[in-house]
Amino acid sequence: MPNILTDFKALTLEEQTELYPKLTDVFEASKEAHRRQLRALLAALSDAPGKPAKQKPKYRGPNGETWGGRGALAGWLQKLKDAGEDIERYRV
Repeated sequence: MPNILTDFKALTLEEQTELYPKLTDVFEASKEAHRRQLRALLAALSDAPGKPAKQKPKYRGPNGETWGGRGALAGWLQKLKDAGEDIERYRV
């Protein structure tokens, strides 16, 4: 990396004053380009394979309730099971 600080310090105050806005413009443009790259990367990651798709219901209850079959058994389905019903009759 070039020693830009040493070079900048060697300039006269007038030269530094003239150069400073140009340096900040370059710095801001560099930051914005980096932000664009990061946004593109995040967008690509959000569309990446492996993102969980919306689960289709595997069970539908008597009142239209649904459960996708993931995680703990849905409360409505657990109540039916506890009441002795065969939950497979509610499989879609």
